Amino acid sequence: GQSDAAVVVSGATGLAEAMRDFWYVTHSIGTTDDAAPLTALAFPAWSAAADGSLFERVFQHVGSCSQLSDYLGDDVLCLARHPTASDSP
Repeated sequence: GQSDAAVVVSGATGLAEAMRDFWYVTHSIGTTDDAAPLTALAFPAWSAAADGSLFERVFQHVGSCSQLSDYLGDDVLCLARHPTASDSP
């Protein structure tokens, strides 16, 4: 359940740092047998990500990278939720 979730808070302030942290966490999850079943990665210091369209473009890019990753798409599934998204469909 959610009580088993891990939370990783990135200190990234820009795109390059955010991608570095994303791929570091993805690799860590993909290579660790006892990784938490659910890991949330938050980017509170990345102010440009407040733009929902930028956030969506970055998430789409990450999805396209799954074809090149040893872990993403196989051992690690990625879902994104922008902070401004509502819980209702």
